[in-house]
Amino acid sequence: MISLGFEAKNQAIFQMIVDLDTDGNGTIDFQEWVNLMTKRVTDRDSRANIAKVYALYDSGRNGYITAADVKRIAEEVGETVNEQEIAELIKRADVNGDGAVDEEEFYQIVTRPIKN
Repeated sequence: MISLGFEAKNQAIFQMIVDLDTDGNGTIDFQEWVNLMTKRVTDRDSRANIAKVYALYDSGRNGYITAADVKRIAEEVGETVNEQEIAELIKRADVNGDGAVDEEEFYQIVTRPIKN
């Protein structure tokens, strides 16, 4: 949270987990995480805030997110994601087909309206 520019307080983090934990099991599972990452962004979410989230994934600052970056983040948040799920996430976001997700592709996938 600090890396996103927010002062992290234990109660605030606990409340965030509770809000995101739609099945009430006390953890944010992979589907809840995917829902968070793909939910429609509101007007108060700015491109700058999305860029901050993108920077968390692009830890090498190389201008793109790879499957290894997604796996690292999943592990950091305690999620087990298989290679097939990661490949599917990358495939859905990778508009130009280069096998990675650049910042514009990330922005587009995060702000894209959800289809039922």
